[in-house]
Amino acid sequence: MLPVMVLKDSALRHNNELLASFCRQHNMSLAPHGKTSMAPQLLKMQFEAGAWAVTAATMSQVRIWRHFGVNRVILANELVEPASIHWIASELGGHPDFEFFCLVDSIAGAQLLESTLAKATADRRLNVLVELGVAGGRTGGRTLEEARRVAQAVASSGHLALAGVESFEGVIHADKIGTALEAVDRLLAGMRALVIDLDGAGLFEHVPEVIERIPRPSGDEPRRAMGRTQLPSSPRSAKRLLPHARRSPLFPTVAIWRPNRELGATA
Repeated sequence: MLPVMVLKDSALRHNNELLASFCRQHNMSLAPHGKTSMAPQLLKMQFEAGAWAVTAATMSQVRIWRHFGVNRVILANELVEPASIHWIASELGGHPDFEFFCLVDSIAGAQLLESTLAKATADRRLNVLVELGVAGGRTGGRTLEEARRVAQAVASSGHLALAGVESFEGVIHADKIGTALEAVDRLLAGMRALVIDLDGAGLFEHVPEVIERIPRPSGDEPRRAMGRTQLPSSPRSAKRLLPHARRSPLFPTVAIWRPNRELGATA
């Protein structure tokens, strides 16, 4: 027999509840990234613990989650492929309970969504999150002013609804953890300023709540703060982020079992 990889149910449930508890304590709504496992059973466990939505990386993943009945999906990417835009328009039109969000980081991207949705005769606005990037990063507006111009293009459209702001802090790297955290804090401060600015300008008029898609500093609360965060996997980093934890908060969930040739057992 070949080695077998197994998931430890007790560890999975422990980690799931720990993350759900962390989000409740910090008033965050969790949208776990489903691409890691693409396992509906694991996502069901997370929804039962209070997850708000599922995040997908590609439209094929969005379609899979819709197949399994997920009604709130965030595409952590720009939506630019016409056939996919038409499919989303059809899903939104045929399923009033379906909520979908995607990213936009350029005026050209907003115009492409607008023109394609017009051809699809969409009867519901498409929720979009303006992406704020960092210098040298993969995507996103490089400055607050650039992101504001994209948001204004979205708000002036006829088929899009500005639903919030998004960013990805994982592209920030530094030799020292303190330097990296300072850079992340600057990004969060910029996001916060952008959300407040756009809200003050009335650009969120088509949505009942505003999404700020990243953990953020303490202070005035936006109407909804939805964070995608990762808990630490080492005791050292755990003490820094979760000082109340008595031990490393996350348990290993994967094990490899191999047959014992002499005993015919597994170990």
